[in-house]
Amino acid sequence: MKKKLLIVLVILAMFVVANTEINSGKLSKDANGESIQAGRSWQMYSNAITALEHLDENDFATHADWATGGTGADFVDTGGNATWTFGLVSEASTLTQANAGMIESVRDVQVLQLKYTVAITTDVEETLTLDVSPATDWAAADVVTGQTSGITSIVVSKTDATHYVVKTVTGTYTLDEIIGVTGTSAKLADQGAAHPTIAGVTVAASGICASTTLPQTAGTHEVDILTTSAGGAFVITVTSGAATSAGVLVFDDIYLTSKYESPLTIATGTDISFTIPDEAVELIVDPVGTEIRVENGVCYYILTTGRAMGCSGTETITIANDSGGDATVYFYYNMIIGR
Repeated sequence: MKKKLLIVLVILAMFVVANTEINSGKLSKDANGESIQAGRSWQMYSNAITALEHLDENDFATHADWATGGTGADFVDTGGNATWTFGLVSEASTLTQANAGMIESVRDVQVLQLKYTVAITTDVEETLTLDVSPATDWAAADVVTGQTSGITSIVVSKTDATHYVVKTVTGTYTLDEIIGVTGTSAKLADQGAAHPTIAGVTVAASGICASTTLPQTAGTHEVDILTTSAGGAFVITVTSGAATSAGVLVFDDIYLTSKYESPLTIATGTDISFTIPDEAVELIVDPVGTEIRVENGVCYYILTTGRAMGCSGTETITIANDSGGDATVYFYYNMIIGR
């Protein structure tokens, strides 16, 4: 009887200790004695923060968390948007939201999607430089297309045989490509290794990421950004070129959202890749009733149910869906506490 009572007391004591450790937040240890999150209630980034928005005042109805500046100071954010107006050549103007003003700080090595709109109230005019001129001069309103790059611009005027003022440039021409009016051979010119070039306006995101070129054409744009530090400011810089002569760009509805957060819908026949944080030690992938393939560059797993996979430092994960239908995938990270 005493033996049975002792066993019961031991069991009760073990339950109390375990319960105390759970309630006090004590977690299991890794091989180095560091605490590890375990179980979905302890996830570092759960589906509770799916599509997490980082920026505040996205539509500029208020602008207390935005700041304008730079060598040009050509941004104004007080009119319900952020308007850049060309001032002088070769100036950089900035639109910034500091980390302190963000709804949520960014993580290091995080894939984000920047979404924003651009309206053009005055065309940006810039100089296109050639080293081989077309046999027949380009005329105003001619659409000049890079035959390799597919980039286009519209001619405003001719400066001389190898210089044209253009507008509505859709990107960066490829060096050493044929450029001109598609379908009109006399208006095509095969450029050399250092041309064509445009001394015009550039738009880039930086601060939380390496400088990333942003489209400046009218419309809504979505650009992937990979963060290079935790926290930090988000900066948009508009730089006028050495031969910029006009332009007004209106930026609005600027969102910076976690691109690949749980849950994720993947269309059949589609592969998506995302970078897991450096501090993650385990990735849990859980498809909902669909077979998917998960690759980490070393090996792959075919999954129909949830599986935990160890991680070590920053890794790129690819999830492929060849099931014949859309797949909904939940994924979570575990991390070492205190890293």
